[in-house]
Amino acid sequence: MVTKFGYDLATWGKAKAEIVGILGERARCGAGPITYGDLARQIKSLAVEPHDFAMFTLLDEVSAEENTIGRGMLSAYVVSSETGPPRAGFFELATKLGRTFDDRLAFWVEEMKRVGDAWRNPR
Repeated sequence: MVTKFGYDLATWGKAKAEIVGILGERARCGAGPITYGDLARQIKSLAVEPHDFAMFTLLDEVSAEENTIGRGMLSAYVVSSETGPPRAGFFELATKLGRTFDDRLAFWVEEMKRVGDAWRNPR
């Protein structure tokens, strides 16, 4: 059986769908970001800790997929309760996706706007 971090692929896919639903709703209604811890507690299909590599991988996969369909990096809506903006991996993924920026904070704010617009005004 193929697994990711010990979870079968169907369960992994359900967790990603839950994340899209949770973050997409926040973006759509303008609720603002959520912490990694709060997001981890809302995911029901699998147990993941806020700072597990599995959480970061789930978020990277969701963001890459959402970016590919034109809705931006949805994980912009997940922040650190300690430092505020998303973890460094968010910005590393942005670079891998071909995004360029000089100012991380400005990029993050613009990405949140982009994602919010995409969810409030679907094409």
